[in-house]
Amino acid sequence: NTLLWRMNRKRLDFEATRDTMLAVSGELDRSLEGPSVKLSQTPYTFRRSVYAYVDRVDMDPILRTFDFASPLASASTRSETTVPQHALFVMNHPFVIERARTIAAKVRPADASKESLVRGVNSLFRRMLGRTPSPSERGRALSFISAPISTEGLKRSSPWSYGIIDRSSNEAGVFIELKHWTGDAYQGGPDYPDAKLGHARATSIGGHPGNPRVDLVRRFNVPASGVASLTGKLKHLRDRGDGVVAKIMVSDAAGQNAHAIGSWNAFNNEVETVVPEISVSAGGTLDLVVAAGQTSASDAFNWTVEIEIDFDGESSTKWSSKEGFKPPAPALLDGWEQLAQALMLTNEFIYID
Repeated sequence: NTLLWRMNRKRLDFEATRDTMLAVSGELDRSLEGPSVKLSQTPYTFRRSVYAYVDRVDMDPILRTFDFASPLASASTRSETTVPQHALFVMNHPFVIERARTIAAKVRPADASKESLVRGVNSLFRRMLGRTPSPSERGRALSFISAPISTEGLKRSSPWSYGIIDRSSNEAGVFIELKHWTGDAYQGGPDYPDAKLGHARATSIGGHPGNPRVDLVRRFNVPASGVASLTGKLKHLRDRGDGVVAKIMVSDAAGQNAHAIGSWNAFNNEVETVVPEISVSAGGTLDLVVAAGQTSASDAFNWTVEIEIDFDGESSTKWSSKEGFKPPAPALLDGWEQLAQALMLTNEFIYID
């Protein structure tokens, strides 16, 4: 730089990095003026980051991660740090994952011929880095997207799962997982009530059983053998209908020997649900089952359960049905999506050179 023929490399600040991700995915909203927006609120906003909402007391976690100046005091310059949270954001945050999926959908070829794959890789590099890849980069990218995706080592993100048991079907007693996630509940599909399952819905604190013979099940997958104890409170939330019937079922790792270890009725009241001691086996299940009465009207309920398992007689671990309630794990990225995300992690993407 002695002869001033070029500028020093400069890392983009967070706002510019976020806007760049949206620009290369073709989603950046360039409209001017208007109210501020919350960057962490879903569905994610596509507005430029300069319109980010700033709460002086409760700073947005994304801004807090990327050296955003404190709004409680004047700051002449913004600090610039390099910490693991920056890379972890690009590796794991749903906002980045969504952008990678969108970019990949725009460049992924319709067929797997060599010519189409090369065009797709060239298009991806031009879109994200503004240049075509070198022969070496192209070869490595083609090998990367063609490699099978390994699921080895992946573990269940949560011991809890949510579903129903349809006692009226030919597969009575079979656990059927609720697949549709609304943002705060699991249910049968986008329509509520569901045409087949009715009001079946699982929430962090309870839910609603389905049709009179469709039981709601919140399943705890036992991580290791031991002695479990359960405590909780079941509350029926309406003064109408005919209440709900709750029970806790236990089964072994093979799904056999299922039997009830407690049963309670609630109608416009609250009851204690306690199981002082029960042996459980690794890979087995504890099911929190709630059924409607004669009718399924007005059967909303709250039922938070604490599970404690003593594994060795000296130490124990606790789980909560409320604290353990999580959204579904995102689907694995395919090769094109992973490559798009990998390019967002490069210095060439986040530096001006």
